[in-house]
Amino acid sequence: MLYAVARAIQAKRIVEIGTHRGASGICLLRAAIDNGYAPHLWTIDPFPAMHVRDTALAAFHEAGMDAAVTVIQACSDVALPKLFDEIGNVDLVFIDGDHTESAARNDFEMCRDRAEWIIFHDAGWGSVQKVLAEVRSGGWTVLEFPTRYVEADNRLVGIAIAQRNRK
Repeated sequence: MLYAVARAIQAKRIVEIGTHRGASGICLLRAAIDNGYAPHLWTIDPFPAMHVRDTALAAFHEAGMDAAVTVIQACSDVALPKLFDEIGNVDLVFIDGDHTESAARNDFEMCRDRAEWIIFHDAGWGSVQKVLAEVRSGGWTVLEFPTRYVEADNRLVGIAIAQRNRK
């Protein structure tokens, strides 16, 4: 789904909040490359476990994408203001960091004026659902694609794609 959305909206400048092992970042970059672009991904994660950071760096390297990635080891509330001051607006933001209501809301608030498209991961979580209701009421169109995490506890996960409504 991430790949299809990134391809469809022609994203080439992408911010990802929550790197984890790098899989979603690689997917987003692959979509831009397949569209013929030379993309860049800024991915933010505090990496409390250094082996996860090393796994992500290795994954980007093995995919041949290290030159297209800037890994920022920090919490999003610290990294985003400085990053957007440096790079300006982007095509797409993927929010997959701290899934608490306050953190998801804060991530959206810091990104909403910097990208026309924002994707939320784990959109089925109650905390993220509350934020999505606010996103809708704030003038964004939101499409949700719920799925169940059947391999584990069957909780509702999925993604939500938000597009700022043009005036």
